[in-house]
Amino acid sequence: MAETVLGRLIRRRGLPWTTLVRWLPKAPRVLRLVWRLIADRRVPAWPKVLALAVAAYLLAPVDLVPEAIFGPFGVADDVGLVVLALKTLLSSTPASVLAEHLEAVGLDV
Repeated sequence: MAETVLGRLIRRRGLPWTTLVRWLPKAPRVLRLVWRLIADRRVPAWPKVLALAVAAYLLAPVDLVPEAIFGPFGVADDVGLVVLALKTLLSSTPASVLAEHLEAVGLDV
């Protein structure tokens, strides 16, 4: 698998919280980005499988850490899984492919 500049940055420093906070109001565009990356054949299969598994978990009626019982900790596991899936998908996508999709949906890193 080819190493990408963004991939090295994310693996070294993690996905910056400032990026996540900036992207929250742009959630529909982030979802379009994820969908485009999942549909692109140039993106490795493993991150796509992880993203789809996290989406299935979020939509499933069963929750390993239910919010009704554990309060904010119940939300934390969901947020953590989304961050993990997004970080994995972005860091494993070749830089040129990611740049193409980011521009198409109107996001910047």
